[in-house]
Amino acid sequence: MWPMWGDAAAEYAHYCRDVAGLIEQHAERPTSTLLDIGSGGGKNVLNLKGTFSVTGVDLRPTIRDHGHLRIETDHWTMGLFSLDTWRRVLRETGFEVHEGRYHAGEDEYTVFACVKTR
Repeated sequence: MWPMWGDAAAEYAHYCRDVAGLIEQHAERPTSTLLDIGSGGGKNVLNLKGTFSVTGVDLRPTIRDHGHLRIETDHWTMGLFSLDTWRRVLRETGFEVHEGRYHAGEDEYTVFACVKTR
């Protein structure tokens, strides 16, 4: 029940502020749109849409079926693809890749801010 579990504004706001700062740091012009790849239940999209017009995509099908809420159980695997695979695919599809590190307590994550070049 991902979309109903937890407080998106409280739990994800710090991360989204960090991501927005990374985007602002590497953007070559004012940025108004954002593509969130692997958006899951949309909690980052919820926070980022205050700054950007966000499109979120994920491999999971939508949680609504003909207007009725459907319960989904999400399984998250850390590192589905290697960082090198992400870097290669993003560059091959026309993105300039910038990396940052996000620290959440003792955990540390790689964050990509990509600029479409072609």
